[in-house]
Amino acid sequence: METPKSVNRFVFLFFLWFVLPVQILMTIGAAVLVYFCRELSDSFYVVNLMIMQDFLLMLIPILFYGHLKRDCLAEILPFKKLSGWNICYIVFIGFLMIPIMSFISVVTSLFYPNETVEVTEAILASSPVVGFIVMAVSPALFEETIFRGFVFGGLKKFGVVGAVVLSAFYFGLFHMDLYQIPYAMFAGCIMALVVYYTGSLFASMLLHLVINGVQVLVYYYAAGSVQVSQDVIEAEAAAETTLSDIAVYGTTAVVFGVLLFLMIKGFIRYNKKQLGFKPIEPETGHRLIDGWFAGAVVICILYLLACELLF
Repeated sequence: METPKSVNRFVFLFFLWFVLPVQILMTIGAAVLVYFCRELSDSFYVVNLMIMQDFLLMLIPILFYGHLKRDCLAEILPFKKLSGWNICYIVFIGFLMIPIMSFISVVTSLFYPNETVEVTEAILASSPVVGFIVMAVSPALFEETIFRGFVFGGLKKFGVVGAVVLSAFYFGLFHMDLYQIPYAMFAGCIMALVVYYTGSLFASMLLHLVINGVQVLVYYYAAGSVQVSQDVIEAEAAAETTLSDIAVYGTTAVVFGVLLFLMIKGFIRYNKKQLGFKPIEPETGHRLIDGWFAGAVVICILYLLACELLF
């Protein structure tokens, strides 16, 4: 039987797997790539590292935990077909979320710099197909299976609100970057909601694909080519946020926030009235926060501190 304790223990072990064995394997993999790929571009190098990370970091735990939970796998990983209207709602929700996430990023940049620019640019400097797969398709498949599947799917029967918040919190911590944590938590809450009301993991996968995919396509459109100069990379990394930036992004976020609220409201109403959605009656007597949760948080804090001190 799935319990909050087993879910939190899985996340603890998953984070532990990320900060210890995977980092060692990634270091070895990086050395191998440097040795054999000296004549190849930085983009090729980074893309292959990201692919290695996806399969080491996420696919192995997915297969392992899926095997352990095979008796209740259909419950925690519900792959129900989405209706046409739900697909439309989710696509529009994804578009409306992007300006809000951008505003959160701008505010966060006041306190913590965006250190993902170079990696992102290196990935997107590859071919559009490879960039789209690495930046949009892979996260939609792997991250949603873990956080909206194993985590939210395992916790929702013990309290939907708590499951939404906790799965989003874990999703934010997973990025192991203070700049990314706030907007990832916001996105995680919406992604959990669409899974809950549709009863399908396809919903959050589609939403994740839309959010990341739109940003990838915008990049390629704006760049006009798949090559990005080092000057552009350094300029973006060094750019400072101004009050005018906050005002512009904030105003846009408010407008799109209102539209997002109305869209989600219509989405929920549609699933309740047209598709007969029934809320889950929570099982009582279970705590979502326990020692395994605290351990997972400690791992992330120690990892962030180590990164600050060593790099």
